[in-house]
Amino acid sequence: MVPWLSWYVGNVQVAVSPLRHTSFRSLVAADHVADIGTYARIVGVTWLLIEQNQPPSVVALAHAANTAPIFLLSVIGGSLADFGDRRLVQLAAQIWIAGTLLILTIVTAAGFGMPAVILLLTFVIGIGTAMRVPAWHAAIRDYVPRQDIPAAVAVSNSASNVSRAIGPVIGGALVVVFSAAGAFLYAAFSALVLVAALYRSPSLPPATSASGVLSGLRSGIDYIRATPAMRTLMGRSLMVCLPGSAGLALLPVVVTDLLGGGPQTFGILLGCFGAGTVLGATMLPAARRSMTPDAVLGAASFCFAVALVILAVSSRPTAAAPIVVFAGASWVGMLSTLTAVAHAVSSEPMRGRAVSAYLTCAFGGISIGSAIWGCVAHAFGVSASLVIAASVLAVLTVLKGNFCLPGHWTATRLGA
Repeated sequence: MVPWLSWYVGNVQVAVSPLRHTSFRSLVAADHVADIGTYARIVGVTWLLIEQNQPPSVVALAHAANTAPIFLLSVIGGSLADFGDRRLVQLAAQIWIAGTLLILTIVTAAGFGMPAVILLLTFVIGIGTAMRVPAWHAAIRDYVPRQDIPAAVAVSNSASNVSRAIGPVIGGALVVVFSAAGAFLYAAFSALVLVAALYRSPSLPPATSASGVLSGLRSGIDYIRATPAMRTLMGRSLMVCLPGSAGLALLPVVVTDLLGGGPQTFGILLGCFGAGTVLGATMLPAARRSMTPDAVLGAASFCFAVALVILAVSSRPTAAAPIVVFAGASWVGMLSTLTAVAHAVSSEPMRGRAVSAYLTCAFGGISIGSAIWGCVAHAFGVSASLVIAASVLAVLTVLKGNFCLPGHWTATRLGA
């Protein structure tokens, strides 16, 4: 085997090693199916708004409505993950998501899919996500040993990103053939697959026996105040996600305004982004061996900024596709690094609350940024918005000040 191929195969083997654990493998597979439906739904929501001739600011709000609940409510989800059975928390949240998706399907099929209704139901689905995601991230340590956590985080992100590659293509086809309601119905059935997997999975005991959620929130705040690495991580998450959100938030407007495409073009490009994240995830093990978390995050941030600038001047889908793949690889480098550090700096009893604090900042940046860049695009054009976002990301990466991530990947060396 040629050296570079042997090196790449070795990285892939390390990257997928957490899948040898049965419970983790089963839930990642079910989550993968549910995520395919999620990205099909995103295409349906986005294109429904575009067909109604909504401005870029409203189209970008669809992305914000999807992520805002995680920003607003994930701290509650994190507390529930620490004080309750993480399996039951995830199961209840996923049933909420599946039920809301069925309501979204019925409302849209009946012809009541006005923007306000669609955005409201998108937000309600996001509430379920805000409850489930901290519990899932906190449960990773229950399924794999500590040394496999960085790889397990990357595998989880990669499975989601494979879904990001497949789901939009399916969603685009369903929108063309059956309308947006078809994509929403498919998403509802996909969500039920994860419901079934969680129902069959073993219970997970609470990480702590604290007196209640409010008490846990207070102790979580005290923990963050006493842990400099957590404050650094939260600040850096905002610095990355606020400008970085422009890429996905404005992609549907890029398709219509710059590339002259339709729902299938949007689905294919969103799939290219997902394919890029899968490619990037396979390169992360080598990066972790030779670079610090801060170096990986900085390199990925610069690469994403470059991708945004090139995308801003693209005029053909065939030219934009490889750039979107490159952007996807850079995006997973940023998010996987931040997530792995969140796991590394959190202590066992504070696991759910520490991860939710990170998610609050990351998705807060994505939600607020999506709204900001949508307004900028409406006022100055999508190309200008992408260039400004790229510039902000590059400047914040250079001028990070005291927001430099801890120097090593493992929890013991981070002092957790």
